[in-house]
Amino acid sequence: MKDGFLKAAALSPSLRVADCNYNASQIVSQLQDAAARGVKLAVFPEFCLTGYTCGDLFLQRTLQQGALDALQTVLDASRELDVAALVGLPLLVRGKLYNCAAVLCGGRLLGLVPKTYLPNYGEFYEKRQFTPGSTEVENVTVCGQEVPFGTSLLFRCRQMPSFVLGVEICEDLWSALPPSTFHTLAGATVIANLSASDETVGKAENRVGRFKKTAEEDDRHPYVWDADEPLDPLPPLDFHAQPDWFDARTLPENLSNVRIIKEYEQLEAFIEKDEWIGDPVLVRKEELLTEMSSRVRNYDGRRGGADYLRAISQDIDVLLDFMG
Repeated sequence: MKDGFLKAAALSPSLRVADCNYNASQIVSQLQDAAARGVKLAVFPEFCLTGYTCGDLFLQRTLQQGALDALQTVLDASRELDVAALVGLPLLVRGKLYNCAAVLCGGRLLGLVPKTYLPNYGEFYEKRQFTPGSTEVENVTVCGQEVPFGTSLLFRCRQMPSFVLGVEICEDLWSALPPSTFHTLAGATVIANLSASDETVGKAENRVGRFKKTAEEDDRHPYVWDADEPLDPLPPLDFHAQPDWFDARTLPENLSNVRIIKEYEQLEAFIEKDEWIGDPVLVRKEELLTEMSSRVRNYDGRRGGADYLRAISQDIDVLLDFMG
């Protein structure tokens, strides 16, 4: 931490459903790259060790053990890295299966946080396989280490005492009273959320609204959200990589030009093929167009000035080509 700031990264590796060895190798590669860039907190998606759409395979001991072996691989790789990492996996505790986030650093497993609120609607049916987490903390033995297990865990860094981490998983944020509420009241200064959120119309706007609300309630508590990539072929859902740092700022302002163009083109394609378009889609399209126009105007005004090279480094040429 420098001057009160901590470099955090939300990472979405390429995954294969139920291929734990491959997934672990992808996670280790991204974790090493992040550590080399000075990242001190690396957040990976929900179920990143197995993939989210394993269905009833989650109930198989082969997959459960594969996830533990993959976790050990990540633990071994983290021994020489100065970074705290969060990875998602299914975990069997006393005969019950939990959707967990494993918090690790320097080869040590610091704790396991189970998901509190399990979605059981639409395309989600987590209650079929999993049990909600409890606020009661108990010790369990995982990968040969005895670690605390429960939702009421906070993680404080001895070298950076002002860095106090709280953890929740996907649906927890959407509940009426998220676990992060209690984390912040108990002293958490950073909240991490592991997610495997599928992409549906209007969800991006709703999610940003939740982040804004969370940050505006207390701007001292940044929120790191990590959603999955288009990596699980079954069922046919559209997963989209959305690793962003949300802190109550307007989302388009925090996007790269390439990212804005891609989303704008996706919205246009959706509008062309759909007869009914909801207001959030049209509003989002207008926001992106306004942001792109603003960036082009600012670039033209600064041409040759001190910000010229900075604009070039922000792929302004791509935006100029797109805007014509």
